[in-house]
Amino acid sequence: MVAIAALLVGGGGLAIFFINRSDDSSTTTDADSRSSATVQNSTLPSSAVDDSSDPDSSPSGAEVPSTESAPTTSAAAAAPPPPPIDYFGAIAISRTTADVGYAINMRDQASANNAAMSQCGQSTCEIVASFRNACGAVAQSPVNLYWGWSSNGSKQVAINEAIGQVQGPDPKVITAQCTDNALP
Repeated sequence: MVAIAALLVGGGGLAIFFINRSDDSSTTTDADSRSSATVQNSTLPSSAVDDSSDPDSSPSGAEVPSTESAPTTSAAAAAPPPPPIDYFGAIAISRTTADVGYAINMRDQASANNAAMSQCGQSTCEIVASFRNACGAVAQSPVNLYWGWSSNGSKQVAINEAIGQVQGPDPKVITAQCTDNALP
């Protein structure tokens, strides 16, 4: 059995003792059954640790070797990672009024679509880009007002594709939005 004891000593220092007992039925231990101890705080005053051979003279009755430490394990390391979270997004536009609305990081596509339509705010709004764990972009030509849109896992690719769909000179990006877990 391994027991761990912590002792707060003068000056704000902390000594942690790892005690290995071979007999679980015994309620007392002697100095020979202690396997190792570690001093956690380097600011521990030297008067707080007595490394004499008399086990009753140290702060907890145990010798404190300064070079040994007990192995540690982490219970959290054994737990599986949580499943990835899907985030959804949508972009809505009104081709007649040029209003735009978008929503990102929604938990489902219907919620993203509804939020984008609500933000666009016109009866003529329509969803032009829906995406999951990705990006959406909308571009328009200021000369002839033609639109282009795209969605892609990469923001830059979505922008390039939206611009490429515009059938007019000098296309401008109107909006480009990404969920938090999309590629840069």
